[in-house]
Amino acid sequence: MQAVFRLRRANFSPMFCQLTRAEFFILEYIHTYMLEHPGANGIYVSELAGALHVSPPAVSRALRPLEARGLIERHADRADRRSTCLLLTDAGERIRLETKERMSRFLQSFVRRMGRENICALTRLLEQFIDIWAEEQAKENQRC
Repeated sequence: MQAVFRLRRANFSPMFCQLTRAEFFILEYIHTYMLEHPGANGIYVSELAGALHVSPPAVSRALRPLEARGLIERHADRADRRSTCLLLTDAGERIRLETKERMSRFLQSFVRRMGRENICALTRLLEQFIDIWAEEQAKENQRC
């Protein structure tokens, strides 16, 4: 358990540098959405909120700093002016890509130091740990 808690306390912020973790995942999700929906006017705020499992007001609050820094732009949907769509700006795409590259370098370094075989074993064991954790937690919830 100590190792799990230690991992939860690990500081991942150097990987994200100019973004928070939440901001990076917002930019990444908008990017992925646009790749999967070519020709779309952007992703609706409500769709992004659903995908991230948070409320639309929470997403809107998280979007404000990104918009203020010129990383995303909001615009009214042409078909329904009451709905707001989101797009990455060129600056948003650039910082998303820089962050993704930084994360990739970090992880490659990690794999080099630990070895691919150990990383695979660790991943397999963590998946097993999480599955057992969820099963045991479900049992405990039934007892409450």
